[in-house]
Amino acid sequence: MSNIILWILILLWFLWIGYLYYIFNYIPELKQRELEKQKVEKELILKKEAEKKKIKLIKIENNVVVDTKEQKIKKLRENIKNYKTFRFDDNIIYFKKSDINSLNMYYNSVNIGKFKLVYKNYLFVNKVYWWNWDLFISVWKDKYIYNKNLRVFKKIDLNIKVLYVKKDWNNYIFVTDKWSFIYNFLNNKLEYFSFFNDFIYFDNLYIWLISPTEKQLINNLWLKNINNDILYLYNPKTKEKKILFNFDFDISKIYKVNDKVYVESNDWNKYIILNLKKNLK
Repeated sequence: MSNIILWILILLWFLWIGYLYYIFNYIPELKQRELEKQKVEKELILKKEAEKKKIKLIKIENNVVVDTKEQKIKKLRENIKNYKTFRFDDNIIYFKKSDINSLNMYYNSVNIGKFKLVYKNYLFVNKVYWWNWDLFISVWKDKYIYNKNLRVFKKIDLNIKVLYVKKDWNNYIFVTDKWSFIYNFLNNKLEYFSFFNDFIYFDNLYIWLISPTEKQLINNLWLKNINNDILYLYNPKTKEKKILFNFDFDISKIYKVNDKVYVESNDWNKYIILNLKKNLK
């Protein structure tokens, strides 16, 4: 009888020890594991949210169409027949002599204007980076914008080399070796922006494309260790400034088409910038 009582007491002792362990060790350990699990899950959620907000570059593949033999012959004949020819995607712009002193300009076979006769090397046409195929034309030292919708030419009083032209509604932005110029098509006013080399105006904010070669600008902004091209945000209302993105390669252009922002590299590759708007706040 005494042995049974002893074993019962021993069993009760172990049960009591187990209960105390459960209360003071196991339950806190479970809570700690649950807290760690929640912490890991929260970090994963934050990481996924940060990844969703992260600015990304998506390369736009160029669908290069190889001309047939007949198409090559047709283009060669056009080049011989025309004084000078320019092609952008499916558009063809060309000049023909109208008399000994002037050239007619054609946009997809439609005569759109007349210019003085100059050497071929002094004729240049490029698209305006926007959605509706306006044109930038350089004839010797004279520069023009052709608005396709209005079918109107405007002469631009600009005597320096233009790298490219982009549009933001009624404003044309001329990117040059000497910063940028903004031309308003409606009031015919040209403004010089000495602080901006290349930029877009997006959601009432300035987004600059800054090259590491722009030493003075980088010093003025108190930036350090700029070894690649960057996207830089400037809020004119709050004066907030910050780096938005570091590129791994050299960028030659930045422009908008509606609400989408594109960049082009020096080797002619085109990219769309994703999640830009999410990083402006």
